[in-house]
Formats: sequence, structure tokens, C-alpha cells
Amino acid sequence: MTARLGRPTCYLHLGPPKTGSSTISHFIEGNLAELDRLGYFVPHMPSLEGRPRNGHGIFANVVVNEVGEDGALLPGAELWPELEAVAAKGEKNIILTNEAFAFSLRVPRKLDRILKFFERHGYGVTVIAYLRDQPGSLNSSYVQTQKRLYARQTFEEFVEECADNGRVDPWRLLELIIDNPRVSLSAGSFEAAYRGGLEADFARRIGLPPDAKMEPVPEVRNPNAGAKTVYAAQQILARTEGVIHKMGLYKRIYRRFRKHFENSGWTDDPYVGLDQDSYERIRAYYRDSNERFARRFLGADWAELVQERSYVKNVFDPASASKDELAEVNAVVDEVVGLIQNAQRLKALREKPKRLFSFKLGAAAKPKAAAKNKGGGKGKGKKKRGSNAGGSGPGSAAA
Repeated sequence: MTARLGRPTCYLHLGPPKTGSSTISHFIEGNLAELDRLGYFVPHMPSLEGRPRNGHGIFANVVVNEVGEDGALLPGAELWPELEAVAAKGEKNIILTNEAFAFSLRVPRKLDRILKFFERHGYGVTVIAYLRDQPGSLNSSYVQTQKRLYARQTFEEFVEECADNGRVDPWRLLELIIDNPRVSLSAGSFEAAYRGGLEADFARRIGLPPDAKMEPVPEVRNPNAGAKTVYAAQQILARTEGVIHKMGLYKRIYRRFRKHFENSGWTDDPYVGLDQDSYERIRAYYRDSNERFARRFLGADWAELVQERSYVKNVFDPASASKDELAEVNAVVDEVVGLIQNAQRLKALREKPKRLFSFKLGAAAKPKAAAKNKGGGKGKGKKKRGSNAGGSGPGSAAA
């Protein structure tokens, strides 16, 4: 959709994951005053120790509960009224950024509500996406899922899962955006943007003037959590039950695990699930899709934008590890497993139905109860009685 003459645009940056989203969020947060001066509104992004925490993904998470089918706010809306107040005036562009949008915008109902909301106020919507070469993206995303204790699976299983669900295929990832007359797509190569300056590329895509006084900010990178971290996470997941990241105490559990793998220096030895053979196989699997997308949206061949790389597999092997290394890893695993099991026991106790007792007051108890009621004046009344992997995908036969 093209906004009405004189009306602004909502720039919706969706990532996807492992394409510098944290750097972009940090860049935006570090320049809020200048962006406001230039006519851009950025909803508040809660921070933790100076780092962007959740971005704006929550706006998509709650949209079907806060925005109706006609784009109007629903009764009881708590988050979207902040955008409503700005969009109703139509004086500022709006920036929303979070890699979670990469998944939310694949849900037709969520995308439609978001678009209806902005259409109602005459806004255009531009989706910004950076596409990354799949082998490195998959390796980084896999480490992310493991360190956060999301699911126990091998790297090869993760590769096959992503091939099935289209997580890193540009056409499937953006299938509701491409050729959608209600949306403008601004797509870029992550590798090319990173080489030329990711912040500058993003600033250009949201239409900032060349003389904008944007302050540079330190690059924010989430380092590879390390080969030991991935191994430890798999051991933790193997010894526990349930979905850990949906537990009430998940944040506490993850913070404890993260403290160990960061303070122990495990991030200095990156996990690499790829070898040269699997790297070539994954690139071959996505080659045709990538080339078609690059020629149409990126203005060059994919091979021109992405330089070839060499990979050597690097995983933690307990059989060849020293006794000290193995003891260190096992100590972390034992501690985190203990935290999870204790949390699960507490949850089970809280959810256990209360036992109902049937009893009669004994002869000795009656006078005591009567005396208590007599002396208390206002009694409480009588007590109640009663009772993936495999097949022909990109990760198949991986080493």
C-alpha cells in the first residue's frame, strides 16, 4: 500500500535472526533523540545492562488480542494504544524492530491485523529484511537454540527442520510479503550490508537524510556460545523433561547457565557443526532459490554478494576431553539440571490438588473450640466439613 499524500510510513524491521538485529536495535536506542527530531517515533525498548532486550516483537505477539479485524483497537488493549496515539496524528514515521517479526509475519492473521491498523491511519508499511547465506546462519541459529535450552536435537536435525519449515529460504520466509500490494519490501544482503556498515545501510532504508546526526554505537554481537556450551546444553536437555523455556523460572535457569559458559571462557572456542562437505551441500540446496531472489530484489547474483568460506567442524568430544574439562562441564550440567528439577518439583506441588479430610471433633476438642468462640466475640463460623531428520534435505548424510 502507498500511504496517502503527506502521511508517514511504518518501517518494520524483521531481522531475521542472526543478521545483526541486536546491532540495529542498539543503534536505534542510541539515537532516539535525533530520530525524534527527524520525525521518527520508536516505542520504548526495555534494556538490560545497556543492551536491547526484547525489541518490539511483543506488538506482534498481542496484536490479535488488541487490534480488531477492522484495524481498530479492542477494549482492554494495553500496548497498541501507544502506537494509536502516534498514528492517529500522522506526524511521525514509526520504527518497529525485532527478529521475532520474521516468524510473526508468517502468520496471516497477525500480518493482516498489523496492516489493517496502519491502513486505518493512512500509513504505508515497509518491511526491512536482511538475508544471509544459509550455512553460517544455520550454524549460528542452532547454537542459539541450544544455549537457550529450547530443544534437544543434533545440528543435522536442525538443518533438516529448517528446510522443512522454510526458516532460511527467502521466498518462504517472506511469502506473505513478496508481491503483497499492501506492503513494500526493502530486502538486503546481510553480508554486503555488514561489509559496508550495517547501521548506515539501515539508516538509508528508513529514509534518513545524509546529514542526519546519528551517533555511532559499539557493535553489539552475540558471540558463539562455544562447543562446550552446546554439549552441556544437550546433556541438560537429555536429563530433564518438559519444555524448559516455557517454565516459570526459565529466565533464572538460563541466566545461571549463561553465567557459567560466559565466565568459564567457553565462548572462546566456537561451536561449528559444519564441515566443508555439509557447507557445500547446504549451499547447493538453497542455490536456485537464492539466485532467483537476489536477481529480483538484491540487484546482483547471490554468489557476488556472498563470499565462499571454508569450514572445519568443531564440537566438544567427551571421549577426548581431559578429566578437568569433563569435570568442569559435568559440574555445570549437574547444577543446572538440579535447578530445573527443583523448579519442576515446586510446580508439581503447587498444582497438586489439596487433600480434603473428613473428620469429627472429639470430645476433648469441643470445649476448647467453644471457649475460643465465646472469648473471640466475632467467630469465624463453623468449620466446613467435606470432603527430522533425514531424507534428501540439505543436512542429510552430514558428517
